[in-house]
Amino acid sequence: MHIVHMAAENDSLPNAKVGGVADVVRDIAPALADLGHQVSVVMPGYGFLHETKGAKHLADICFPFRGTLHDAQLYRVPAKQVHPGVTQYVIHHPFLESVNTRTGQHQIYVHDPDDQPFFSDGSRFACFCSAAAAALVQQVIPRADVMHLHDWHTALVALLRRYHPACAPLQSIRTVFTIHNLALQGVRPLAGSSSSLSAWFPDISWHWLDVADPRWPDACNLMACGIRLSDRVHTVSPSYAEEICRPDDLPGFHGAQGLQAVLAHENDTGNLTGILNGCDYPENRHSPVMEMPEMF
Repeated sequence: MHIVHMAAENDSLPNAKVGGVADVVRDIAPALADLGHQVSVVMPGYGFLHETKGAKHLADICFPFRGTLHDAQLYRVPAKQVHPGVTQYVIHHPFLESVNTRTGQHQIYVHDPDDQPFFSDGSRFACFCSAAAAALVQQVIPRADVMHLHDWHTALVALLRRYHPACAPLQSIRTVFTIHNLALQGVRPLAGSSSSLSAWFPDISWHWLDVADPRWPDACNLMACGIRLSDRVHTVSPSYAEEICRPDDLPGFHGAQGLQAVLAHENDTGNLTGILNGCDYPENRHSPVMEMPEMF
């Protein structure tokens, strides 16, 4: 089985880690490969990862974004610890690049003003999702059996899979969505902004119930999109899966962060699964490997 992970971070590559999602993506890929699967990991190049020593340009990708076609480049990049069953890809496009004006260094996330949350990153990851989906459709990345999407940054792949005519071939691919940080949901307007769902993909229609934020009906919630439009939803432990279905105001619980009804529906239909992350420490490795049971 070929499993393709899509994520904003990946500690298998140099300087591609901000938080814990990078550790999970780093370790889950070789663990699945050790079970006999072929595994690919795809992430944005952020303007610098495609320049990693040993990176190889594989193909150009033609993809739709903001009402026109764009070209991106797909690179294969060597991991810090190479595994024969895992291939690391990055997608290079100028719009995915962000440089910190204070330090002059490339950055994975942009810290937007409080009154414009996710303004920059919403657009950047929408661009990445469209390019990554096109890479699978055009099979410059070998055909996947499972797409594994991590957090809101990759959720629009699930929306494009459902609604964009060019992404119809992806509907035969089973899709898993993992919630790492439910508090960050990628909420943007449905329309009326250059960083909105209508601005990113003006050429498609969607069902309002699949994209709308439960609290603000004129907003798109990308975390909710990933949850609603994926075949299975996964959290990092069974107890966390139970916790996020509870109301936000219960004492001692972080709760569903406004997505209680969305998550409760997935739980009631059997699509929400909590799998406890475990660590294996082989003698020839210095980092933990995630143990993942079968998702399907």
